[in-house]
Amino acid sequence: MEPFLDPDKFATDINKGQPQFLNYNEAEEITVIKELNYLTFSSFKAYIIVPLLTICSGLMFGICLYWSTNLRITFFYSREQKLNKATHIIVKGYADKLEIKPLYSSSL
Repeated sequence: MEPFLDPDKFATDINKGQPQFLNYNEAEEITVIKELNYLTFSSFKAYIIVPLLTICSGLMFGICLYWSTNLRITFFYSREQKLNKATHIIVKGYADKLEIKPLYSSSL
């Protein structure tokens, strides 16, 4: 059984005082955040446009929305420049994987 903290996985440069850390698995998507963008929920798009397009396409648009994060961003949210007006945040990770996370007032 390997120890949880392997001293060979991380080291500190004593002369510079900067830690040099190697991730356990650099391909793991959660550990790398490339970019954060702010969003606000768009009621008009979500309650008017999306249902109309879903009905007109025979529910195919709804299935595409379920599987595509980019479509969900486009049809449910609007981009925001300021953090205090944002309701959600886009986390862009390793290999350009996108996740939408809600912002709560207690987290600001």
